[in-house]
Amino acid sequence: MRSLILTKLPPGIALCRATCGADVQALGHTLAPGEAEEGRPDGSIKIIALIDHPRALLHLPSFEDASPRLVALAFDGVGLARALQAPHLRDAHGALVSPLEQARNLVLFAARSCGLMAFDGEEQGLDPAALQRYCDEAKALGFDGKIAADED
Repeated sequence: MRSLILTKLPPGIALCRATCGADVQALGHTLAPGEAEEGRPDGSIKIIALIDHPRALLHLPSFEDASPRLVALAFDGVGLARALQAPHLRDAHGALVSPLEQARNLVLFAARSCGLMAFDGEEQGLDPAALQRYCDEAKALGFDGKIAADED
């Protein structure tokens, strides 16, 4: 894990490249001294684990009870597509390609079985109407929200 240097601690943090619950625990141990220094209660900074690597899919059960800080699992289709060396996230009809659709479903099932929120992955380069369709689709499937990323 890389060093974490913050001048002021946020209320929550997204953990990229989380491959198992131990990664969440390690981040929690990294955050605890800063919380104490700021006079905040231990565990006050919440974590969303981004599922962006195939290894994480194989270890989804390890996120259950990994840390009280963990509030959500998030499907990161862009990261998974990159890891799989998949040339496209979606097919010509706008549907996620098969391996990513399966991964998305697994993240949703895992989040729900762990009692966590579930967030769907970001969409890139879409017009507002297409983005709204994908947001509506995620909601209909049972996701609590979608990840938004600033491309800058």
